[in-house]
Amino acid sequence: MKNNLFLKAREEGVLVTSHRGSCGGNLSQNNIYTMKSALLQGADILELDVILSKDNVFYVFHDNQEKHVLHLDDDIRNLTSKQIDDLVLYNWLNYPSGLKVSRLEEVLDAYPGVLFNIDRSWSYWDEIIEFLSKRDYDHYLLKCHPEKQLLETLEAKGKNIPFMPILINSEELDLCLKYDINMVAVELLFSSLDSELISEEMFKFYKDNDLLTFVNCETISCLEKHNICAGLDDNNAIIKGFDETWGKLVDMGFDIIQTDWVALLKGYLNSRKGTNLLKNENF
Repeated sequence: MKNNLFLKAREEGVLVTSHRGSCGGNLSQNNIYTMKSALLQGADILELDVILSKDNVFYVFHDNQEKHVLHLDDDIRNLTSKQIDDLVLYNWLNYPSGLKVSRLEEVLDAYPGVLFNIDRSWSYWDEIIEFLSKRDYDHYLLKCHPEKQLLETLEAKGKNIPFMPILINSEELDLCLKYDINMVAVELLFSSLDSELISEEMFKFYKDNDLLTFVNCETISCLEKHNICAGLDDNNAIIKGFDETWGKLVDMGFDIIQTDWVALLKGYLNSRKGTNLLKNENF
């Protein structure tokens, strides 16, 4: 199952993943139009988060964002799909946007053939595996932290679904390799450039085993717990320069970079290849 679209896409060079789509202005995070915005800026992969409603309908939403995005005090997962459909998203200026929370199926159907990275689904692991198994799952990259129970379930119910573990050490990689699953990529979290996960030996291992390497450059906050790429993140890309941050990740050998600044990163990568052209597609 290694010959899926994610591995084929490697031929294009470094891939750009948009974090929760591309937000800003009236577009809130994790929305069908935020995804369109990211595609128009050249994103190769769309990352999104999912929650499951009280009556088992998947929505594109990051749990714990209710107060910020919806002005809602309740946990959205306690609501029915009817209640969620009635909610209105708030924009970045804290005004009602007029836009609704998007159902997962609606978003996936809106962009056929697009590559999706599905995050935050491990709380509904059985349900999301069943959901994806009924679709053309070669377009989807499912991920979770490598826990034994989750890996066992994936092997039993969805071993062909493209999978990416979120790793903080090599022992977690060793655990994943024990299972008969379709592991096509690895997301590497590292607070220091001395991390074993990003050594030359490990990058050779990833390449030799057809594992795409994924790094998350989003800047969640200034807190040390959110330092997940040794400071080579989005904020420093803007403050210090692209070569000093994103460029170093490319030179290290990463195949996929996730960012909140799709157009900037895509433009930088194109400039390294001698072109500043973004994709010219209609969505």
